[in-house]
Amino acid sequence: MKNSISIHVLRRLIKEEAKILLEAPDDQKPTGEVPKGKEKADTKGTLDIKKIAETLGVDAGKFAEAVRAAKAGSRGPGHNAVLGDVFVKLMEASPEDTVKVMNVLKKVEEKK
Repeated sequence: MKNSISIHVLRRLIKEEAKILLEAPDDQKPTGEVPKGKEKADTKGTLDIKKIAETLGVDAGKFAEAVRAAKAGSRGPGHNAVLGDVFVKLMEASPEDTVKVMNVLKKVEEKK
């Protein structure tokens, strides 16, 4: 006896699976991608948050919280706003301040 499945059974299975996927919450749907804000900054090394915050004139506490959330893969809109502000400040910074911040960032790298 050969293993086979009728077209009717196959269609029913596809419909059932599609219904399950369509009714699932967005964060549980398989996309093959990590949802925005859930990416983890898996790094090694030390990030001198205080030095970056002082150099760019941003709130060190909020920046530290945003970095912790990025490392944990739990960024929210508030964290993204802080990280975006830091990037804008970096773009506006003097060449000397940009070098200071980049020297701090050079001490951090991806874990392998």
